Amino acid sequence: MKYAWMKEQQKHNEFHVNAMCEALEVPRSGYYAHKSGSSMLRKTEDERLTKLITESFQASRQNYGTQRIQHDLREWGETVSRPMEVAVMIRSQVVLTTTPSFSPVVLKAIRTLIQ
Repeated sequence: MKYAWMKEQQKHNEFHVNAMCEALEVPRSGYYAHKSGSSMLRKTEDERLTKLITESFQASRQNYGTQRIQHDLREWGETVSRPMEVAVMIRSQVVLTTTPSFSPVVLKAIRTLIQ
């Protein structure tokens, strides 16, 4: 809301951006990001990545972790960092549900057999 008002004021050359940012207590970088529409680009990119990650995850019967999903993304020509991939997975609630290979009970049984 503040950024839209600032953009409108800029059309009329009423105030400088610095003065408006100080008065409204908003960062200048936020104003310029809003003006360029970069937040919308990030949202669009996140939606596209979410679709690709979910597709890879579902194709693996919900067994793939970040490394294998990243491998799939590379095969599809996408370059995504692991932290970004994890962030998208968390936001889209794509969660790997693995069962441990050895539960404490099984480990205890194995140790008693070895001794």
